[in-house]
Amino acid sequence: MKYTVKTGMRYYAQIKLTGFEVLASNEQIAAKLAAAGFSHISVTGNGDYRGASATWLGKDATADIPSEIYHVEIIGSVTGGGKALEDGTGGGAG
Repeated sequence: MKYTVKTGMRYYAQIKLTGFEVLASNEQIAAKLAAAGFSHISVTGNGDYRGASATWLGKDATADIPSEIYHVEIIGSVTGGGKALEDGTGGGAG
């Protein structure tokens, strides 16, 4: 499944890890999100279920969603001051 991230939007993703992935620290998951181009990353949870929020500051981009991510939603946008607004616009995968 593909998803488009938009410049200046903040996203929340629910993540389901399997196998040895469950041993990954939240910092390791955050590093993967940073390597993909996200910033202002927060990862919570432990074991097989995690939640991650992150901001996309790059150009709009469309890519396949990794199989570990089973839900994505927009949780806000970034103002000129770099503050995320909880604007409840929704969104989702697809």
